[in-house]
Amino acid sequence: MRNSQSGQTDWKWTITMLLVVVGLAGVGAVIHYEIARVYSQMESADRRMARVETAVHILADGQGEKTRSMVDEALTISQNAASSSAELLGNIKGYLDKGDKVRAAEVAYNAHTLLVAARENKSPVPPDYFVSTIALLNSIPDVSDVDISSRLLSARVALAEYHSALQPGPEMPTKQVALKFRSGASVMDETMSGGAVYRVSSPLSLPPKTDWQAQGAVVDGSEIPPGTDVLQTPSGSLSKNGDSIRGVTLAGVTQTLDGIEWKDVVFINSRIRYRGGELKLDHVHFVHCTFEVPENSRGAQLANYAALESGALNIG
Repeated sequence: MRNSQSGQTDWKWTITMLLVVVGLAGVGAVIHYEIARVYSQMESADRRMARVETAVHILADGQGEKTRSMVDEALTISQNAASSSAELLGNIKGYLDKGDKVRAAEVAYNAHTLLVAARENKSPVPPDYFVSTIALLNSIPDVSDVDISSRLLSARVALAEYHSALQPGPEMPTKQVALKFRSGASVMDETMSGGAVYRVSSPLSLPPKTDWQAQGAVVDGSEIPPGTDVLQTPSGSLSKNGDSIRGVTLAGVTQTLDGIEWKDVVFINSRIRYRGGELKLDHVHFVHCTFEVPENSRGAQLANYAALESGALNIG
C-alpha cells in the first residue's frame, strides 16, 4: 500500500514538472517572438527610411544643384543637432565661393538654431567636437555682408553657451555667510576665505589696482538685480584699471569682463558681458553661462575662448 502511494506521488510530481517546463518554454517562445517582432519592425523602419532618403535623392538629382544641396541639408538636420550644425557650417564656405550670400546666411542661421537646440538638450558630443567646430568657423573667410557675419557670430556664441551647458559645476561649500554691504562698498572691505559661500545683495566696488585674492571662496550674487554687475569699476572704463581677481567662484551674477585681469576664476549660472575693451583671462571656467559680445573680431575671440577654455586670452 505504501509503494502504491509513492508511485502515485511520483507520477503527479512528474506531470507537474512537465507542465512547468512546458509553461516556461511557452513563455520563452512568446518573449523570443516579441523580441524578434520588435527587431523586425526596427529593421523595417530603417529600410523604409533608407528607401525614403534614396527616393528623395533620386528626385533631387533631376533638379538643379541648389535643390540637391537643400535636400542634403534637410536630411542632415533630421539627424543629431550638434553634428548637423557642424555639417551645415562646413557648407557655408562653398556658398560664399559661389557668391550665394542668401543661402550662406540661411545656413548660418540654421546652424545657430541647431546649436541652441543641442545646448538646451545638453546633447553629448565627442571630445574634439568644439575644437573641430571652431576650426570650421575659423576657416570661413571674412565677409562684408552684415547679415552673414552677425549670424556666424551668433553661432560662435551659441557654441560657447553649449560648451558651458555641458560643464560640471564644482563642489560647493556647505557653509553659507550672508554679507550686508552698503551699495558700492569695496570688495576689500570684507575678508573672504575658502570653504564658504558668501551671499551679497548689492554690487561691490573695485577701486583701481585692486588685487583681490579669495582662493576657494564663492560669491553668490543671485540677489543682486539682474543686469547689474556684481563687481564694478568706479569709472566703468573698458581699458585696464590694474584690477585683478584670482581664485574666486562667482555664482548667479552678471559681470562685465572688460578692464580686469581674471585668473583661476569660475563663473556659474552667470550672465557674462564683454564690450570689446582690454581683457585678460587665465584659466577662467564658465559653467552654465550666457554671453553678450560685440559683433567684431574681439567678440569672436571671447566666444572662441569660452567654447575651448584653452588656457589664456589677452586682448588689447
